[in-house]
Amino acid sequence: MGAKSRNKGAAFEREVAGLLDLHLGWKVKRNLEQYQTRGLGDLNGQPGVMIECKRYATATDTQIERWWRESVQQTVGEELPVLIFKADRQSIKAVVPFGLVFEQANHSVQYFEPVVLDMALFYTVARACLCQPKAKS
Repeated sequence: MGAKSRNKGAAFEREVAGLLDLHLGWKVKRNLEQYQTRGLGDLNGQPGVMIECKRYATATDTQIERWWRESVQQTVGEELPVLIFKADRQSIKAVVPFGLVFEQANHSVQYFEPVVLDMALFYTVARACLCQPKAKS
């Protein structure tokens, strides 16, 4: 990956961090270790959530599916993956587990099927499901 691509990705990560702070109060920061260690999300600081950011010229269904699989594989323990991406001349989108949107309690394969949301809907889902401590069962 060239310097121009890295700079584009880093700028997008900072933009997303700012949006998450503005809309959700999440104090996330770029994970600078992501380039040295595989399996780390791009943004750190929101407990229980692993945030991956992608900024490319295009975002085909195949690319989104691949990015989602990578995001799911990078989660640790009870973390939930959140993929936030943007293609040129397109709005920012978020991908979350299907089960999160429908508040399913189990982590079955169906739970982790991806659903793509515009950011306004993502903020609504995140406020309802990711901003409050989980009840212990």
